[in-house]
Amino acid sequence: MHLSIDANLDHVTDACQQLLAAITLPVDHMAVELALTEALNNAIIHGNQMRPDTIVKIQLLTHADTVTFVITDAGSSLCDDMLTAPLADLDATSGRGLALIKTLASDTRIIDGSLRITFIALPPA
Repeated sequence: MHLSIDANLDHVTDACQQLLAAITLPVDHMAVELALTEALNNAIIHGNQMRPDTIVKIQLLTHADTVTFVITDAGSSLCDDMLTAPLADLDATSGRGLALIKTLASDTRIIDGSLRITFIALPPA
């Protein structure tokens, strides 16, 4: 599944709901929704700098036991070093989004400037 949204924070919730509805594997939907919301907000705010003429592209990939989201924005500032630690002090109101995503996801990587967030399917009950 491919989805594109304008660099408008008002579109994040709808995009997340569409993507969550398309997931057929049993994953932790709360973790996925929080990580995806954070990733899309970061892409709009930091990658696209809230420019209304830009878009964020989201690709949903489902494999045997994993769900991966690839988020691509108009910026080119993402690098692997950003995944190692929060960028902000504890009292800051922003700057810890990538660390949060990394905590929620099974695997988080930056490949060619795009954020890849992977979740492993939950075992059967």
